[in-house]
Amino acid sequence: MTRMSTVYSELETIVGSNYISDAQHVRWTYSRDVGIVPGHPPGVVIQPQSTNEIQDILCLANTHKIPVYVRGAGACYAGGVVPVKGGILLDLTRMNKLLHLDKNSDSCLTECCITCGALMNELETQGYKLPVIPDSALTGTVGGFLATSGIGTWGSALYGSISDITLGLTAVLPNGEMVVTGSAGVNPYAKGQFARYPGMPDLTGLFIGSDGTLGVITEVALRVVPLPESTVYRAYEFKTHQAAERALVRGKRKGLHLVSVAFSTSFHDPPRLNVIIEASEKIANIEAEIFDEIAQEEEGEDLGPEVAQRTFEDTLNPGEQFLLGSRVMNGGFVPLVGIGDYLDWLKRECLQITEKYGFPSRFSAFNVMNSWDATLKFFFDESDPNEIQKARKANEELQARFFESGALPTKRGQIWNKYVSQSRSFELFKAIKRCLDPNNIMSPGVHGVGL
Repeated sequence: MTRMSTVYSELETIVGSNYISDAQHVRWTYSRDVGIVPGHPPGVVIQPQSTNEIQDILCLANTHKIPVYVRGAGACYAGGVVPVKGGILLDLTRMNKLLHLDKNSDSCLTECCITCGALMNELETQGYKLPVIPDSALTGTVGGFLATSGIGTWGSALYGSISDITLGLTAVLPNGEMVVTGSAGVNPYAKGQFARYPGMPDLTGLFIGSDGTLGVITEVALRVVPLPESTVYRAYEFKTHQAAERALVRGKRKGLHLVSVAFSTSFHDPPRLNVIIEASEKIANIEAEIFDEIAQEEEGEDLGPEVAQRTFEDTLNPGEQFLLGSRVMNGGFVPLVGIGDYLDWLKRECLQITEKYGFPSRFSAFNVMNSWDATLKFFFDESDPNEIQKARKANEELQARFFESGALPTKRGQIWNKYVSQSRSFELFKAIKRCLDPNNIMSPGVHGVGL
């Protein structure tokens, strides 16, 4: 009798028979994400609906030393939800509610698996919005956004990543204990979650980007912002990536409210810079005029606001993202200044991938405060096993070159294990993992730990 068959009935008691399955077709449904990390089925899939149920599940798994993997929508591509050691797969999608909107602190408290799109809709009915919106907003969950330390084409230029708008969270540790971080975790009399750093180390940040390796995030407190009075779009075409870079850096250093900034690039057309400015109507119009002057001084050609608006809206269109087939995304964070030269390099890498492997490819970048997320995508036929093998080989080559270029991984999961495990901070991370998870039940293999 396996450990899984021993605990199945106990797990069933926790969530009920309708929310647990070890059927083969169910297990294989949860065997992978949207990336190219090879799939592996869990031993059982379970759908808890509360923090208390998750506490009971982890306590049981820890006692029997059974691996546990955590999954929201599975919309990531880095392998963070692939259960390479089998075990228990926690599907958290039943925990999908907005719990509270606090207009005294401009914050909201949500369950971990409300989708970003659903949260956006609920907030907008009350006059608020999420400052940062991921490209996977229609299906991606808040918990997944947090567990991968996500960023977004919409909002990251001004507000940064999901980490920068997180005020606190509730998490269940591998031994089943619950922790609350942020203001609500420091003072039980605190009026909600309104401060992330209340007189102690940043425990919230410990779980952000951890991909389920340190525990299970069940509730999240996020900053929200009032809906803008005015939104202005700008799209300019430049002769070079360097000219576009100069325009953007000048605009940011003047303090313009550049909420979103993205490069649109191709092999043949001149580079294009798409910008969103959000502020009061008066300020937005003044800042748009200032940006227009800067762009024209850098010999940019005004393409009209409709071009920029369509470009940003297309990032939220799943059909648009997969028109050329299944995709591999590779890239990383690079500094604010120097993106022009980096995009020239990325263009050459794109051409090499297309010429060597025959894959259609694209490259792009969007601004994240004082850095850029520079990305290369290539597309392949997932129904062809040979194409999958070629895609994995091409991805390995690209990762080596990205890492040597000094780029920092924007997503970790399993795809960057080989490289980040060489970092000086990795030993500290492993030590923290051993302290919190001595039985190594949480997501073994993810982030290169626990195998």
